[in-house]
Amino acid sequence: MKNFLIDIGNSAIKTCTAEYGSMSVSKITRIEYEKKEFIKTFENSLKISARVENIKCVGISLLNKKLSEPIRKIIIKIFGLEPSFIGTESILPFQLGYAKTIGSDRLCSSAAAFMLSKYKTILTIDFGTATTYTVINNSKLIGGMISPGIGTSYNSLISNTNLPVADLKFPKNQISSNTAENISGGVLYQSLYTTERFIEETVRKFGDTHVFSTGGYSELIKSRTAMIDKIDRSLVLKGINIIISS
Repeated sequence: MKNFLIDIGNSAIKTCTAEYGSMSVSKITRIEYEKKEFIKTFENSLKISARVENIKCVGISLLNKKLSEPIRKIIIKIFGLEPSFIGTESILPFQLGYAKTIGSDRLCSSAAAFMLSKYKTILTIDFGTATTYTVINNSKLIGGMISPGIGTSYNSLISNTNLPVADLKFPKNQISSNTAENISGGVLYQSLYTTERFIEETVRKFGDTHVFSTGGYSELIKSRTAMIDKIDRSLVLKGINIIISS
C-alpha cells in the first residue's frame, strides 16, 4: 500500500507516492498554477498523476487554508479517501514551541530533516516564494525567520522601478559594471549573505548545526556557500509522509 503526497505551495503543486513511513518518494510531478485557475489545474493534475492503485492515505501540505474544502471534495471524488491535512494538530516527530500560525510546509520540511539528522540542532531553509528559516533544538521546533524569496524580491524590484530585466544568476564579480548584473547580484547576494549570517548566529547560539535546504533556488545559493550541508528538493513531501504515517 502506498501513500499519495501533495505539496501545494504559493505557485506550484507537487505530488508523489511513497511507501508507508518511508523517506523515499517516487513519481514526483510538479505543476505551476495561476491562482484564479487553481481548482481546475489541481483537479486536472490529479486525474493524470493519481493513476496509482492501492493508495492507503492522501496527505496534503496546504498553505492557503481557504482551499481546504474544495480540495477535500476533489480528493474524495478521485481517490474515494478522506485526505489528511498537515497542521499543528498533526502528530509530529518533535515538540512544537511555535504559534499555531506556522505553515504546514515548514512543519513537513522540519519533520523530514529531523528524521534524517542526528544533530541536536537542525536548521531547515526553504528557498521558495518566501525564504523560511526554521530551527529545531533538543527535539523542539523553536522558531526561525521568514524573508522575501529570491524570485519575490526580484519581481518586486523590477515591477516597481524602471530597471531592466536581468537573469537571476550570480555575476562573475560581486562588483559588476552593468545594471543587469547589479540587479541579479544584489538580489542573490542579499539572500546568500542573510543565509550565511543566520547560520552563523544559529551556530553561535546552539553549537553544531545540521543545515538542510530545499526549494527552487536552493542549488543556486548552495553553489556559493559551504555552510549548507544538504540539499533535498523533496523535503516537504518526505515530511508529509512521515507525519501521516505516525
